[in-house]
Amino acid sequence: MQSIFNKANNLVLIEMVKNLSPETQALWGKMSISQMLAHVYQPLLVMKGDKKIKFTFLGILMGKRLKKKKLQERGFGKNLPTHTQFRVFDPKQFYLEQQKLIDMLIILLEKEPSIITKDKHPFFGHMSIQEWDDMMYIHLNHHFNQFGV
Repeated sequence: MQSIFNKANNLVLIEMVKNLSPETQALWGKMSISQMLAHVYQPLLVMKGDKKIKFTFLGILMGKRLKKKKLQERGFGKNLPTHTQFRVFDPKQFYLEQQKLIDMLIILLEKEPSIITKDKHPFFGHMSIQEWDDMMYIHLNHHFNQFGV
């Protein structure tokens, strides 16, 4: 299984980020490339425990079941709604957001899974280290596919 903490997988993700440009267009969805980079950075902050967001009622009702489904399917569908606290509306500076994501991926590689919070995921609830890793990899891959990399 692919992992953001595996050196080879992590370096592939970094290369994917580097292959993006301000002109890269989405194949689906409403986010610009800069907004996508800012968006995928946010859950990584949550995984590290650096960002706290509130549980949603929908997450309480369906989070555990959806977590299992997404992990089994190894992906997200196109045009799914974004958690309100991860939405990015304002324009972002591409190169700043690109570098922030690269820096985060390097930190994850250096710190390894010990960096993962013990806090519950704000939608999926309790997650093991493996589930955090899988979900973050799946999320990054989903959005990189959205932009054709």
